[in-house]
Amino acid sequence: MSELATLLVELESRWTKKGSSDSACMAPGLDREVVIGMLEANGLPAPAELADWFGWHDGVNVELAGSRWVLLAPAAFMPFSLHEALEERESWIQDAGRVAAEAGAEFGPELPEVQEPSFWWESTWLPIARPAGGNVLAVDLAGTSDSVPVLVVEWSEIDDFREVRSESLTAFVRLLLDVPDPYWRWMPEEQRWVFDFAELPMEFRGKSFF
Repeated sequence: MSELATLLVELESRWTKKGSSDSACMAPGLDREVVIGMLEANGLPAPAELADWFGWHDGVNVELAGSRWVLLAPAAFMPFSLHEALEERESWIQDAGRVAAEAGAEFGPELPEVQEPSFWWESTWLPIARPAGGNVLAVDLAGTSDSVPVLVVEWSEIDDFREVRSESLTAFVRLLLDVPDPYWRWMPEEQRWVFDFAELPMEFRGKSFF
């Protein structure tokens, strides 16, 4: 078992110890061959980390979750299935073309880079989870490594939305496991997570995951 696979099991165990029932709402994982086949059919590589990610759980079982937000606690993101991720990618690519055209009309020659759709969404980016807001957690599949960098794409933050927030999915999950217990707790009466930002140490703030 890879380090990422081990950490994901540990993260899910942490949910259960805190009293969360979210594990029961997660969909079963996909076989590695299925992940590879779906990505390759869309012209994308299949790094080992991504196969481990979707091999853990293929997003959320919406029939069991209903209207509940099943989160990658302590991060406030709900994971996509691989099918949803690929659909979301196509949607973001289309939206990037529209935003680039609008930016061209607004900024003209002052900022030529923002007039390119790839400035707003690279074809190698794959969304893997979403928050309640309009941004998205994505990985960059441009490299040849088994690990994939993690980004939080939020177009309202034009100065730094392309910035890599974690060097790999393994590092991302390791960071989640390092978040202190007082920051995140499960509310059994409401069947949801509560996050107390006042309890989040300074070293975790500004990472866009919390």
